[in-house]
Amino acid sequence: MKIKANLLNKPVNFQLYRTKENGLLVSQSKTKSSTRTVSLPPPLLNILKEYKESVNSQWMFPSPVREDLPLAPAYIRTPLCLILEHTQCKQIRFHDLRYIFATLAPQNGVDMKTVSGILGHLLPGPP
Repeated sequence: MKIKANLLNKPVNFQLYRTKENGLLVSQSKTKSSTRTVSLPPPLLNILKEYKESVNSQWMFPSPVREDLPLAPAYIRTPLCLILEHTQCKQIRFHDLRYIFATLAPQNGVDMKTVSGILGHLLPGPP
């Protein structure tokens, strides 16, 4: 498993959240350390670039209802839950994938300082 690879050209410096009053909102990251550069293997980067060219939206994954809005997290969470249920796997949240990554990356040769940086931690430790 090769984790270090080409980088996206643009740092991710926004957050997506839902409020009862206004629905799905996007805002700038809260702190400078919240900005991440996402590492992607070159084949995936090529697939995403090709996909983005076919999307008529500012969002990589726009809402199927309104292209000016991002895809709501439930559009991904619901199929994940169904797949896990169908395969009789333990239900997990997307945030749990951080823990899985934090466990598997060092087992595959990634040093803890790099793992901590990817996860946005100042010091090596749990996710």
